[in-house]
Amino acid sequence: MISKVVNLIHAFKVGPTAILKVYPNSVSLKAAYFITLIKNALKDIDNYQHSDAFYNAIAWIGFKNTEAWNDPSVNQAQIDSIINNAISNETHNCPN
Repeated sequence: MISKVVNLIHAFKVGPTAILKVYPNSVSLKAAYFITLIKNALKDIDNYQHSDAFYNAIAWIGFKNTEAWNDPSVNQAQIDSIINNAISNETHNCPN
C-alpha cells in the first residue's frame, strides 16, 4: 500500500510536467491524467467495492466547475447522478 501511495505522489509531481511539454494547452488531457490517478487510488484504497463509474465520478468532484468539467465530452449529468446516489445511499458509519 505504501508503495502505491509513493507512486501516486510521484505521478502527481512528474506527470503534469510531461503532459505540459507534449500538450501545453490541453486542459482536458491534464484533467484526464489526474482523474485517472485519483480514480485508481480510490479503487485501491476502497478494495474495489464499487464500479469504475463510481470512482470516476468521485474523482471528478474536485474538477467540477472548472474548464475541464465544461468539456463537451464530460457526462456531467451521469457524474452528478452517481455522486448524489452515493450521498443518499452509502452508509456513513465513521468510528472517529
